Amino acid sequence: FWLGYAHFEQGALDSALAQFRPYLDISQRLVARDSTNPEWQLELGYAHSNIGSVLEAQGKFAEALAAFRYTLAVKRRLVALDTSDLDRLFDLA
Repeated sequence: FWLGYAHFEQGALDSALAQFRPYLDISQRLVARDSTNPEWQLELGYAHSNIGSVLEAQGKFAEALAAFRYTLAVKRRLVALDTSDLDRLFDLA
């Protein structure tokens, strides 16, 4: 994540995407191992959001929107599991 973030902040979008893709892959494998783990689900949502940010910056708006929608769906599911979790509610907002 941090390498991708650093590249993104420097405007090196292709390099950022190259760093964020393995993060997405790892997150997907974690969720595949245990889809009930909310932290792993959240990491997968973050991975999609990071890729969405790069795609948006590259002008690939439809692809970015799909990534952001995935993240939103994850966050909504997690809030629905525990509506008293203020951190998750804040994150969703």
